[in-house]
Amino acid sequence: MSSLLTAFPPSFIAEECPRILEIILTLETNLPGIIRNLGMCLLIAEPQKDHIKEIWRSIWPQIKKIFSREDYLGCCQIWVEFMIKHFDVRDGVTYSTARR
Repeated sequence: MSSLLTAFPPSFIAEECPRILEIILTLETNLPGIIRNLGMCLLIAEPQKDHIKEIWRSIWPQIKKIFSREDYLGCCQIWVEFMIKHFDVRDGVTYSTARR
């Protein structure tokens, strides 16, 4: 899946993100790398505004489950930038601490 994310242009990934995210969340291997690559695509190309909260709510709980410190920090580096880009301070705190 990681190679697929890099094979398509970020604009396609951003447009199809909800469907791609459904597939990603069913995977069990290399999830941190895939999550990181998805985040990089979404920093380059904007997802639809009505999908942003849905993307965050789906991806952040998965990031919080990553056990490897290096993988966790790598994902956080990308996805915190996504959060800062798309949420104001109040929403950022709400969405980063909310339990699912």
